[in-house]
Amino acid sequence: MKRTAVALVLVLLLLAVVVVGLSCAKLAPESSRTLGAAPPTPGAPPAGSAAPEGLALEAKAGRMAADSAMPAPSVPSGGASATPAENQLDPFKVRAQQMIIYTADFTIKVEKAAEAADKLRALAEKNAGFVSGLTKNVDDSGTTRVTMTVRVPSEKFMDVVSGLEGFGKVDEERLETENVTEEWVDLNARLGIKHLRKAQLEALLKRANSVEEIDQRQQQINAVQEEIERIQGRQRLLQNQVALSTLDVTFYEKGLAPLDKPGPYSPKDVVIRAWYSLLAVLRVLFAILVYVGLPGMVIWVPLLLWHLWRRSHPKPKRLPPAPPAPPPAE
Repeated sequence: MKRTAVALVLVLLLLAVVVVGLSCAKLAPESSRTLGAAPPTPGAPPAGSAAPEGLALEAKAGRMAADSAMPAPSVPSGGASATPAENQLDPFKVRAQQMIIYTADFTIKVEKAAEAADKLRALAEKNAGFVSGLTKNVDDSGTTRVTMTVRVPSEKFMDVVSGLEGFGKVDEERLETENVTEEWVDLNARLGIKHLRKAQLEALLKRANSVEEIDQRQQQINAVQEEIERIQGRQRLLQNQVALSTLDVTFYEKGLAPLDKPGPYSPKDVVIRAWYSLLAVLRVLFAILVYVGLPGMVIWVPLLLWHLWRRSHPKPKRLPPAPPAPPPAE
């Protein structure tokens, strides 16, 4: 009897285990599908259905405005263009959206200015740059100066600056940056307004009924077009300055002053130089007379007047005293 009860209990437990196992196996695929799919966004269209045309146009307009307002950041090599929400304030991505102009000014003392200029040209070409200007002169002291203007891509700017340190002794170094992002955004906003204004004027021109009105609308369109071209020119300039950094570098080397070669002997030149030398001496003497004589008038003029008065009023001569009388004779 006891063995029958134990066997019955074991059979019931085995059946319970089988039922629980089947239930878990049935729920596992449903849970995996639930975890793999994100919950639908409230208000979003169901998967597989096309978005409404109005929403698509609004999204496209928003993307166009964002692209025109800021330069597009570099897309990672993985190909994903969407930026996660947690990475919107990534400093590297924020920096990629900035428009910064880099400039530098160097004055370097070298042994051979011409050789240093050739080395800088090679360094610029190695970094996808070029030389946009070069001047060379020798002053009266014999110092040779070579001034170069170099344009290099902005991403190669610091490489070229680091390379200049090995050219010679850097006497002067100046690095500057200018952030023109705000100006770029303002130009894009103004350009959009001008294009809209031009479109409105062209629509009014088509509905013009008189020659005067046509002429007035055409003048307004021409004025707006000039402003558009001016804004676009400024944009092209900013793009060029941002894409290519500018370095102004001056190399100089000390030298001996050049000696004047003696020319052929000429008596006429000798007489002329002697005459001009005499005039120079007379000018110096006259300057001495003026600068010394005029302030000395307070001294020598009274002395001269006193001397003339003494000569016109001489003092009476005093007679010598009479000799003493001889003593009486005895």
